[in-house]
Amino acid sequence: MKKIVVTIIGGIVLVLGALAGLPYWFGMETEKTYTNTVKRLSESGNIRLSSKRFERGWLSSTAETVIRYPGLPIEFNALHKISHGPIPIDRLLEGGIHYTPVQALIKSRVTVVALGGDQSKPSALLSRLPPLTADTTIGLNGDGTVHIGLPEIKKATPDGGTFEWRGMTGDLAFDKEWNKLRANLRIPGISFTGTSGKGLTGDLSLSNLTVHSDLHEGAAGYFFGENLVTIEKVGLGPTIVLRGLRFSTMTRPSGDNVNMVITYKIKEANVANDRYGPGQLILEARKLDAAALEKIEKEVNAIY
Repeated sequence: MKKIVVTIIGGIVLVLGALAGLPYWFGMETEKTYTNTVKRLSESGNIRLSSKRFERGWLSSTAETVIRYPGLPIEFNALHKISHGPIPIDRLLEGGIHYTPVQALIKSRVTVVALGGDQSKPSALLSRLPPLTADTTIGLNGDGTVHIGLPEIKKATPDGGTFEWRGMTGDLAFDKEWNKLRANLRIPGISFTGTSGKGLTGDLSLSNLTVHSDLHEGAAGYFFGENLVTIEKVGLGPTIVLRGLRFSTMTRPSGDNVNMVITYKIKEANVANDRYGPGQLILEARKLDAAALEKIEKEVNAIY
């Protein structure tokens, strides 16, 4: 009887030890995923990511990433709170319940940092936006989804004007190697009312901007698929109003080459008292060399 009790207790200890070690092991796997993601995204496309730090704990980890896009006068600073799987115990202790086993749950806080000291520049205006929040779920197989949100804001500019941002929401899905990407983004509206002075002058408004992407990596590391950007209305001062703007690109593989279609559409343009439209421009190119296109893109980034 005594041996049976000892065996049972020993089994319980082993099980508890394994359960206690799981979050730490998942933390190590999450750090690998984080490192690979930063490296992968920095090697493809225009975005440049760099990891400032990664501090791994037992139940959770923290990380910080700097995101840059060549040519922009701003950068993005992302702080991450990473809850380790398979069951995020730290979230459970905080009252959150997650029933599906995961590799990690990540809460991120992204702020815009202006590069330069002139507070009247548009980049400085963007740096006054509230932090963007992102909730990321990394599945056991390494695939992930991200939901982002940015609240509304209305602020006075240094020149006495008004800057208004009507929020933003978006979703992103990706596979483990970031070879497949799907994204949807919506910005209800942006407006700027300026005054004469050192900074921006005049009025600018934009309503219902949406972005949709469905991409997959193909020959020579080139991404095939479609991108679509739509804008319901753009106003430039009292005399120029553009409606029904639509820009799309579609790329398809053809052996080691690329077939590409670029489309510009506008429903209506009002300039002063004159009305124009609708209008459409379609550019089509066939059998472009995928390796050459990828090389050109990298060289353009290097120039930036």
